[in-house]
Amino acid sequence: MKKIIQSLFLFLLVATTSYAQTYVATTGNDVTGTGTAALPFKTIIKGVQVVAAGGTVLVAAGTYNEVSEIFVGKALTLKRNGTGQVIVNASGRGTGPNKYMLGIVNTSNVTVDGISFANNIGNGGKGIWILGSGSNITIKNCLVANIGWISNNLNAKPANSSIACNAIKVEGNSATALTNIILLNNNVENCATGWGEAVTVTGNVNGFTIQGNFVFDIANIGIDVAGNYTNTGAPSAVNQARNGTIIGNEVYDCMSRIANSSGIYLDGSINCVVEKNEVYNCGVGISVGGEQPIGAGASALGGHIVKNNLIYNNVITGAYIGTNIAGNAIVNTKIFNNTFYKNRTGAIVNGVDSVGTETVAQAASIFGGEVQLQNSNGVTFKNNILYATNGKKIMVALSGFTVTNFVSNYNLFYRDVNTDFTIDLTGISFNGNTTTGSYNRTTFAIQTGQDVNSISLIPGFVNAAGFDFALTSTAAAKNKGDISYSSTNSGTTDFGYQTRKRDGRVDIGCFEHQVGTSGKAAPTAAPDTEEILTIPAFSIFPNPTKDFVNISFGKNVKNAVVTIIDLNGRVLLNKIVNYGYFEKINIAALKTASQMVIIKISEGEQVSINKVMIQ
Repeated sequence: MKKIIQSLFLFLLVATTSYAQTYVATTGNDVTGTGTAALPFKTIIKGVQVVAAGGTVLVAAGTYNEVSEIFVGKALTLKRNGTGQVIVNASGRGTGPNKYMLGIVNTSNVTVDGISFANNIGNGGKGIWILGSGSNITIKNCLVANIGWISNNLNAKPANSSIACNAIKVEGNSATALTNIILLNNNVENCATGWGEAVTVTGNVNGFTIQGNFVFDIANIGIDVAGNYTNTGAPSAVNQARNGTIIGNEVYDCMSRIANSSGIYLDGSINCVVEKNEVYNCGVGISVGGEQPIGAGASALGGHIVKNNLIYNNVITGAYIGTNIAGNAIVNTKIFNNTFYKNRTGAIVNGVDSVGTETVAQAASIFGGEVQLQNSNGVTFKNNILYATNGKKIMVALSGFTVTNFVSNYNLFYRDVNTDFTIDLTGISFNGNTTTGSYNRTTFAIQTGQDVNSISLIPGFVNAAGFDFALTSTAAAKNKGDISYSSTNSGTTDFGYQTRKRDGRVDIGCFEHQVGTSGKAAPTAAPDTEEILTIPAFSIFPNPTKDFVNISFGKNVKNAVVTIIDLNGRVLLNKIVNYGYFEKINIAALKTASQMVIIKISEGEQVSINKVMIQ
């Protein structure tokens, strides 16, 4: 998936500030060092302790075997100095319980930039822990890897629910909220989190952004935004993560033996936007629900907008919409312009061949469908593509749950060969109708009054086999979306950050058809003001890739420069494209120990920076 950002990623430097600077290097000395460039300290712990409030700790490349936690209790910036990788390694600290690597506690105005945290093993362990109250905390361009109850094993099953770890945890535990928390362009990978999650936002957190991150190879949920868990310690009335944005992340290979694990999970949170994320090879793509009773004085669950996401090849289902506990429901939630493609694969991911007591194939069969409906009240479901594998269900209202005030229309439903897809109503009540059964779109519309303007045609993807879900010029999904276009619900830009509404009407699915052979074009309008992403004309596919990448410039370029760099800052390829619209690069020969590379494309003042996974 293409990532387009304003920051310059791991290998570029940002401007220094006017604050005091403290230097750290593996060649330094905590006793005789002064923290200057000439006489640096040896440990990050010492640098953080000594730097003045509001200052910057500059850490030279190397591996730092810190003997204890790095505690941050004042405003500061902690960042890499130079282009080499900075690794904080916890493997020498043993496997004791409840240890974190970096803790930001009850403070504000903290930035951590370009630091790697790895190998923190033990029950309750964390990579980065933002705790208490505070504001303006940013974690960006960091790598968090091998954090868990067991090391380098995504297949093991923890004995009980008390075994839980987190790669990054944001936890508001008081009556004063954590606000303006930003997790930007990080890699979170290879974490056996047990009953915990890779990236968790929970408790009293009001206002956050999770953007442009890669989260993969996780033994449970990828990104979890939660509420009403009493173990946070926050007062019940404010014990919900809220008013957050989860945008432009790529989440994959998140699979658990314990229960259905989502790539992205809104679990008891309120008023969140989930937009332009790519989620695949997880137990479930995206879940919108709540597992805990609503606390005294707390708001009802929901108020979410889930739009322009690409959700495909997940193991059990594409999405769960609704809570799974009695007397609770997701309310006032919009599900618009998402593309669901051939989920319910029943595949084995990271060696996980069972979920609970069921094999993954059985679990996919029992619970399977592109979208599952649970307890909800007031969900609007429009402009979505649901493309199921043959013989499998499109939408299921699950048995034992109640769905009320559900509005569904202007969607596209399709299955290869057998286009008579199934919408299965097995719930206690669906919009007041207790008649259960399986329907195709026509009979579903007659029975329920829903999806009267939906269609059952092949969508018209450019190349679904190559995971290019842009629309062709003749696509059936083109100009078939809701005639009452809402920029709030559908966005002003699509999954590829191109203009959302063209030709007078919105398209169905996460892509809007654009001008050009790939279905994409240079933008003609600015992005939403709340987004901090920029819009390039360049695109790269496939991603992930094994052998090659295609670069579409969207125009005839002259002297465009393509640079491929690994996460250690090494330049693997530097190529000038003198003339043309398109370039194909053999990338298999560039494989290094790092699976992720960064591809920078520049022509004149136009620059696009992309992360690409080489499998």
